[in-house]
Amino acid sequence: MTPQYYIIGARGGYTIPVRREARRSLYVDNPLPHWFALRRLRILGCPWTNCEHYTVAYRIDLDGSPGEVLGGWPGHSFEAPTFFPWDTVLPWSMITTTFFTSPTGSNQTWTRPADWNNANNTIETIAGGGGACTGSGWANGGAGGAYSAATNLSPGATTTYRIGVVGTAASGGGSGGTGGDSWFGATTLASSTCGAKGGAGGNGAASSSAAGGAASSGFPTSGGTRFSGGGGGQNQSSDFGAGGGGGAGGPSGNGAAGGNTAGGGAEWPGAGGAGGGGGTAGGAAPSSSTGGTGGNNHLGAGGASGSTGVGSNGTAGGGGAGGGSTSGSNGGNGGAGTDWDSTHGSGGGGGAAGRLVGTAGYIGGGGGNYGAGGGSGYSGAVPSGVQEVGAQGIVVTTYTPAATQVPFIRWPILLPIMVQ
Repeated sequence: MTPQYYIIGARGGYTIPVRREARRSLYVDNPLPHWFALRRLRILGCPWTNCEHYTVAYRIDLDGSPGEVLGGWPGHSFEAPTFFPWDTVLPWSMITTTFFTSPTGSNQTWTRPADWNNANNTIETIAGGGGACTGSGWANGGAGGAYSAATNLSPGATTTYRIGVVGTAASGGGSGGTGGDSWFGATTLASSTCGAKGGAGGNGAASSSAAGGAASSGFPTSGGTRFSGGGGGQNQSSDFGAGGGGGAGGPSGNGAAGGNTAGGGAEWPGAGGAGGGGGTAGGAAPSSSTGGTGGNNHLGAGGASGSTGVGSNGTAGGGGAGGGSTSGSNGGNGGAGTDWDSTHGSGGGGGAAGRLVGTAGYIGGGGGNYGAGGGSGYSGAVPSGVQEVGAQGIVVTTYTPAATQVPFIRWPILLPIMVQ
């Protein structure tokens, strides 16, 4: 007796014998690529904008590097909506990414996926950014949250994580709130396997730069990657000008510092917010009526240009521009980061407000998602929404699904039937 293969449910009710040589799956448990290569795969394979949990299949080139994207879908590898026609044709692999963005400020339970790979994963965290102050005499920007990453962790069936809260804005001379810490693998930052420290809020009582979340306060203390958040920009002369928000730390480096301002005369333009991880500092407010420029992201782009009017918003992790002081203007919001895909990454700091003597108070911009500090404003104005608020933190898991757990779905379904 020899095995033959038949197509089940063939058209017309007949069973049609077919020949087929045994072919092995060419799926490879490929090491996770460099973060920038992962970014390309995610951007091309993400099912839709702002999708927070998805898998991307990609071809492996002859040199072992990731090649073209073959497909992407929401969910895990075992939740693919269709078969893998390339399974036995070319070497390929997958990455599964989950962005944890809510709820913030409380411990949550993570459940290990069925296709989790202890030997091929990365956990990343960005802490919350600090809020700015709306000063009656001093107006200092909030600082950016830190970034931490750990590789090839072996979590249990369940573990605990926390997403850092926003740093709240303050008015009437009070200090902005400190951004919350983000972590994974324990109930506290100190015992976590991967965790990052939040950025401090802007001081409303004196000229000082709010401290960015320190890399030295993050985890793991060795064997991982840690970058600090950028410090908040400061008002260096009482009631003259306002400081920009600091950028969040990110995969490509430390967050940059928010712009400072000395002010003077009748016009006090706002300083620019800083770029996110690996970016540039926010521009200092010049002596003219033009607000400071926002710092660029790690790719040298995204920072908003200063003007004499309302500060422009940053993009792609760039800082918001400071408000001009021709008649007084609000600062621009920091741009959401794009380090991981087109909507997730280390944010740019908010731009500070500009003010003309004798005019009402104006408001600084909010920090960009994720982890950036808010830009500061002036008394007489009450921030609302994201204005002057530091951005929340984020926790990210990425892994290559284990080869032993990947379901290889083929069509037609071929079943062996023993015949004489």
